[in-house]
Amino acid sequence: MSQFGSGSLPVTLTTVGQQEVGQVAVARVYWYNPVTVGDIFILTNNEGKLIVRGRCEVANQSQFFDFSAIPLSTDGYGIAALSSGQLDIYTV
Repeated sequence: MSQFGSGSLPVTLTTVGQQEVGQVAVARVYWYNPVTVGDIFILTNNEGKLIVRGRCEVANQSQFFDFSAIPLSTDGYGIAALSSGQLDIYTV
């Protein structure tokens, strides 16, 4: 997958509980191939506070969440819930 503009290459998360630590700013989240309508993902910081969540509206259609205009500053991040697919996290 190509890079979506500025920032580092993505960190791919596929499992609930998977985390990245350190002060970062999340610029983009790419949810690759959520399988079923109603599937969800929840991305939280290392304290368990919500960063972003998504819900699948169309089966097997990837979704892109762009915060590059105002990146979401956080002290680490991790998956609190992921029904299907994988998350590619782009930071700046």
